[in-house]
Amino acid sequence: MTTEDIRSFEFSDLVERWRLITLSAAVVAFSLSVIREFSGGPTPGADPAFLQHAGWYFTQGAKPYIHFWDVKPPMTHLTTAVLAYFSFGNMFVLHIYSVTLITISGIVSVYLVAKATHHITRDNLASLTAGICMLTIAGYHYHAAQGFYPKFLAITLGLAGIIFQLRQQPIYSGIVVALSAGYIQHGAVFSLLALGLAAQYNGRRGVRITLVAIATTTALVLAPIFIIGSGEAMIVETIIVFVSASEPSGNIAILRRLGKGFVYTGYASIPVLLGVYGLIRIAPKNLSKTWWVLSGATLYAVQIFFVDFDSYPDLFFGLIFVSIGTGLLVASLKDRRRQAVTGVIIAVAVVSVTVLGGFGVVTNKTVYTDSLDDSLDKSDTLIHTSVKAIEGHFNAESMRRDSIKQDIERLNTQPSLDQYFWQKIIPETCHYRLSTTEIKWLKQTNRPIMADTCGAWP
Repeated sequence: MTTEDIRSFEFSDLVERWRLITLSAAVVAFSLSVIREFSGGPTPGADPAFLQHAGWYFTQGAKPYIHFWDVKPPMTHLTTAVLAYFSFGNMFVLHIYSVTLITISGIVSVYLVAKATHHITRDNLASLTAGICMLTIAGYHYHAAQGFYPKFLAITLGLAGIIFQLRQQPIYSGIVVALSAGYIQHGAVFSLLALGLAAQYNGRRGVRITLVAIATTTALVLAPIFIIGSGEAMIVETIIVFVSASEPSGNIAILRRLGKGFVYTGYASIPVLLGVYGLIRIAPKNLSKTWWVLSGATLYAVQIFFVDFDSYPDLFFGLIFVSIGTGLLVASLKDRRRQAVTGVIIAVAVVSVTVLGGFGVVTNKTVYTDSLDDSLDKSDTLIHTSVKAIEGHFNAESMRRDSIKQDIERLNTQPSLDQYFWQKIIPETCHYRLSTTEIKWLKQTNRPIMADTCGAWP
């Protein structure tokens, strides 16, 4: 046996443990982000601070969508309320609960991506590559350390729903995909994919079982909201507002979102492009197994480029399918080429985990720690400079310094979301989050910010 044969055997033996390696890498990545975030004291992100405060506020008698305005579906507020109840009024404990839940969810989602890839390819290295690709975007593990982000739960439950359908367990699939959509509207895509897989593997019977499970779970989730009288307000804020408050469209807007994507992904743009290549060139060759991957990728691409790309976490759903795309690419290659692709993705993941995505030449960590505007303003890295130059050429810079941002700065004279959370402040108005979407809605409907209750029909 030659030295090369021995090395090949050792590598294959290592890759056989793809499950353990994937889970271990995810645990390390998410744990280091938690340590990094808590080393200077816990500082929830804007969304987690609001959602965790809203959960506590719910336990104090506030009604979701009436006493606090929000576009997120009910499972978000039901979950934070449960966490708040068992924190017994201690906001630090509530924050720890939230970080723990979201971190575990993130770790599990990485494993489920690898698992789904293995079901398609039966290739250990491809599965490992797909799982590691989830860690190449530093914001994925870093945001989990900042508190309650419902997208992580929506992703994990949605992936679980796909896995259940692949195992021909439609009832469990229906339950978890319904819960996924209960955390964030984008999770509804998993319901569509689950129904398609149910039809493929179990025919009409599978579709019926999945639909019944989805309907029953949805009814159980919505029941408490309607019982307390928040049903109408919930419909207005989670459906009408969500549909009507989309971002601007047009070529400049698409260009702007593309630039935003490169800023947010940084070095991870390389794995993203590899994954997109895998989706476009490899996935169509085996549509009986990959149609749901292509469908999910297409729907989330439409979301990012045409519907909703307000913030960094909006990339997370697309990351799932791009990661599976890298696995498909690796499975289609042979020998050293497949190992090279995996090596590149592992290298980017190491940069993502150790220095939070960049160290100043190509990009830097401000894309994860600051707002997009602040990151572009204060950084002169290669990616930041390129995006600003393209914006200047097409006069697209105004799209990020528009009247909405000025309105937020002018109108938001209330306590900060951190103060609301840590000091357990009872808001004077239901509009205390004042997100971009919220400001847009207030302007469209000509409603006052200082209002005791929200959720009225427009």
